[in-house]
Amino acid sequence: MANEETGQPIVSDSLSATAVNVASTAAQSWMGVVLSTPLSRVQAVVGVLAGCLTIVGTLVSYTGLSKPPAPVQGELVALVQLANNHRPLPSATVEILTAQDAIVTTLNPEADGRITRKLKEGRYRLRVTHPNLVTETRSVEVFAGQQSQVRLALVPRPVARPVRSVANVTVVEQPGAVRKFFKDLGF
Repeated sequence: MANEETGQPIVSDSLSATAVNVASTAAQSWMGVVLSTPLSRVQAVVGVLAGCLTIVGTLVSYTGLSKPPAPVQGELVALVQLANNHRPLPSATVEILTAQDAIVTTLNPEADGRITRKLKEGRYRLRVTHPNLVTETRSVEVFAGQQSQVRLALVPRPVARPVRSVANVTVVEQPGAVRKFFKDLGF
C-alpha cells in the first residue's frame, strides 16, 4: 500500500518508532550507554567484575597453575683422577648405570678429568675403568634441579709377584701330645 499523495509506502506508527529507536541505539557508542546509566549501577558492575577476577586469580595461584613445572632432571658431575697425585684421567671410561645395572651411557672424561651429564632423578652407579688401573664403582643419587658431585680416584693395579717353586718335600705327620696320651692309655 502506498500513500496517494506522496507515493511512499504506508508504515504503521509502532514500526516507525521501533526503526527510529534502533537507529538511535546504533548511533550511540558503548561509552554513551555507560555514561547514560546511573553511576551506582556502573560501580556495581565494576565491583562484581573485580571480585570475580580476584577470586579466579587466587584459585589459580593456590592450584599452582601459574608456577613453572618442577624440573625432572638433575646434573651429575664426576671428577676422575689418579689417587696418588690427583692428576686428571681423560683416558678412563665412565659408565653410568641404573640401580638395576642397566647402562644409561658411557662417557670419556674431558682433558680436566671432568664429566657432566643431565639425568633423571634417581639412584645411579658409576663404574670407572682404565686398562692400567683398578676399576672403581660408586653409587650416587641425583635430585631434580640439583647438582650431584662425585670424585673418583683410581689406583694402579697391584704387580703380580712371581711364584717360587718349592722342591719336593715329604711331610711326615708326627702325633701330637694329645694323641700320644690317648695312645698310651690304649685308646
